[in-house]
Amino acid sequence: MDRDDIERRAALMSHEALQSSFRSSSGQFSAIEDILYPWIQMMRRAKLAVPPSLVIAKAKKIAASMDITEDSFKASWQWLKTFRRNEGLGSMHGSANPS
Repeated sequence: MDRDDIERRAALMSHEALQSSFRSSSGQFSAIEDILYPWIQMMRRAKLAVPPSLVIAKAKKIAASMDITEDSFKASWQWLKTFRRNEGLGSMHGSANPS
């Protein structure tokens, strides 16, 4: 399968299929993630460091503001790994992104 093939197939995909192929929070904590994702993007655009520990702390703060207990939402490293994968965030390092 070459690039032209892939582009043709993508053009034929339905709107619903495209929506499910790209960023969309639908997990158990999507309300938290829907607030967290734009915050991460804002930090990156400002060329500020967004280390994983900061993302976890911010997620916990968002959860607390929504009256979600730490027993319900632990903001674990596994949650972060899944969140990053689902949102297409790639790796997060302690230094600011150069882009």
